[in-house]
Amino acid sequence: MSESPAALAKTARNKARGRKAAIKGETAGRLAWRADMLITHVLERGHGAEDSYLRSATAVETGLHIAAVDYLVEMIAPGDSLFIYSIVPSATLARRRQQAKKNPEQAVLSTEESATVVRLARLFDRARSVWKSEDGARRFLNTPHMLLDGRTPMDVALKTDEGARVVEEVLGKLEYGTAL
Repeated sequence: MSESPAALAKTARNKARGRKAAIKGETAGRLAWRADMLITHVLERGHGAEDSYLRSATAVETGLHIAAVDYLVEMIAPGDSLFIYSIVPSATLARRRQQAKKNPEQAVLSTEESATVVRLARLFDRARSVWKSEDGARRFLNTPHMLLDGRTPMDVALKTDEGARVVEEVLGKLEYGTAL
């Protein structure tokens, strides 16, 4: 499935405006893509090419399209209208949305914001593979865990790569039956 960047941006704007019906009408496969494919294909940087860490790194360096954060939030926290602001501050997001209206190709996230999107997308994908469902992954990411000193995995992973690695270790322990 390959859509133009303008079509992706329009879909993201529709989601951001609360048009949930459009999302529910999409195929389940679209929202269930692996996080790597989401980053390289959906976010207009991969143009349908194979997903790879190098391609993701390049996309992060140049800045992911603003649609990336909309897709990520819809996957990870579909009912939480404030979650997006933990990735991109509200004033910055508003400014980027205005840029997207004028020139969709120039509406990109910063390197730090892009890295956060990639980090959380990969973590969500890993949690989904461990829990075998998106709902299970969401529950895990937003429930305090004893191996994280009572913090939620999302809180631990949101700000740093090191935090995401800790959460990935917990997921590995859960997958292989060695976690509490």
